[in-house]
Amino acid sequence: MKHISRISRPRSGYGWLVRYNGRGKWFADGKYGGEKKSLIAARFFLSEQKRKYPKPRISSGVEGVIRSSIKSAGKEVPCFIVQFKEAGIFKRFYPHHYGGSEEIALSEAARFRYETARELERERARREEDARKAQASDNA
Repeated sequence: MKHISRISRPRSGYGWLVRYNGRGKWFADGKYGGEKKSLIAARFFLSEQKRKYPKPRISSGVEGVIRSSIKSAGKEVPCFIVQFKEAGIFKRFYPHHYGGSEEIALSEAARFRYETARELERERARREEDARKAQASDNA
């Protein structure tokens, strides 16, 4: 289940943890009358959170690049985000680093995404080739 995790800790108790959009809540089995009832309460809480705080889906117009913003010193600072979850790569591109130009920041983010995707693909192909060679030598 996305956003809901089962937590089993003998010292602190058993229950469900809901995490959504920077918010979280613990649903202890003991408080809600068992595992199933606490799960129902957790699912209800999650549906309420999704209704109150829908996640924004902001596109930059470039595949794999997300337009977003962060809070810094009380101000909203725009940025473009490139992320490759499976490789653990996360990088932000801020327009103020490029003279305030959103177009340049977006093009740099797109270039980074393209080059990183190519490098990850080459690395995956190398690993597959190495695995094939190792299997062939094992069979020989």
